[in-house]
Amino acid sequence: MGAAAKTRNYDLDVLYIVVLGGVIVSHLMIPFTPFGQMPPYPIRNPTVYQWIHAPALITGIGAIPVFFLLSGWTSMAALKRYSWDHYLWERAKRLLVPLVLGMIFITPILKYVELRTGYVFTFDGPRFDGPRNMSYLDFLPKAATIKKSSWQHLWFLIYLFTISLLTCPILVWLGRAERFRLPEATTLGRHLAYAYLPMVPAVLLLAAMGGFWPFYPTLVTDGAHLSFFALWFVMGAVLALNPALERAVRREWWRLGLIGIATFFVHWTGHETSWGYLFIAVSGWGLFGGMLGLIERLKPKGGPLLVYLRDATLPVYIIHNLFVILVGFNILALDWSVLPKFLTIGAVAMGCTFITYHYWVRPMPLMRFAFGLRPLKRAEASAPRAAAEAAPRAAE
Repeated sequence: MGAAAKTRNYDLDVLYIVVLGGVIVSHLMIPFTPFGQMPPYPIRNPTVYQWIHAPALITGIGAIPVFFLLSGWTSMAALKRYSWDHYLWERAKRLLVPLVLGMIFITPILKYVELRTGYVFTFDGPRFDGPRNMSYLDFLPKAATIKKSSWQHLWFLIYLFTISLLTCPILVWLGRAERFRLPEATTLGRHLAYAYLPMVPAVLLLAAMGGFWPFYPTLVTDGAHLSFFALWFVMGAVLALNPALERAVRREWWRLGLIGIATFFVHWTGHETSWGYLFIAVSGWGLFGGMLGLIERLKPKGGPLLVYLRDATLPVYIIHNLFVILVGFNILALDWSVLPKFLTIGAVAMGCTFITYHYWVRPMPLMRFAFGLRPLKRAEASAPRAAAEAAPRAAE
């Protein structure tokens, strides 16, 4: 049992890092796509490329449900170790503190760049407000007003905290009563049901709410997507409780992966319609199963690099978009072709991100707290038992 647990948890470490990488790549691609020419993305390339649209969508929109599924999985593991009130307190420290500080120090810079393009994304949604050429010092006092504020890419933190709060009674009920403990898949029918039926509730929910479009993370007026992501969160918790369900998904990994890719392209052909976005659920589940099984077959091993990248996931998510926007704002205006622009923005932005994390965030206790990390000594002490703990630091 110990070896199996290690393999599974290393797989989750790698999967979470891969999904985060997909979101970052999507943010780098979006300015070159038709999707990037509309709000809420602050930077846009003068020329758009249809062929970039599909990979940008599959690495971005396709990864979001998997983020919440992994968070639910690791939340159930956390609730096995902690009481529910301790769990929620840890969530508040690791999600709300970075959110508040990020909205004070990071989102005003992104908002300033956004205003330079003329678009404004507020808690009420996007609107065109005309380009603003004011200096940053003139803009800064106005950055906190409700009509010019939003959480930008930090929406994930407030959604995850809200979902954690709302679903906590459900997770406690599932865990303590040992409900939804499924028997082993001893028949072909049960095996196929375990592997493929979990996507059905998500499809039905998307059908009921009219599809996954448009997605403006306003939270208060976005009950549909909050419900959709909460469902994936609970699905992750159920997976954590059911090794039989997990094993069925792993065994069907290549079929699920093919279904995920195929249904994504069905979604892409109708991405501006409600029916097209129904396939987000099928594609998301298929891609999750495909990646989980593929990573298992690669047999990832624990080590300093994996621990380093695992602990960096939340800070890198918070920091990266700041540098993508700042670097992209200047590079996209140059008369370069798409590949040099993409590679330059990616290399410079991610270089700045990891330099900031490694030298400014990781070693400093106050900065670690601000970015949702444990104290460094405690993190180092827990490294030898990393396989026994869930991967995403933000999800515990």
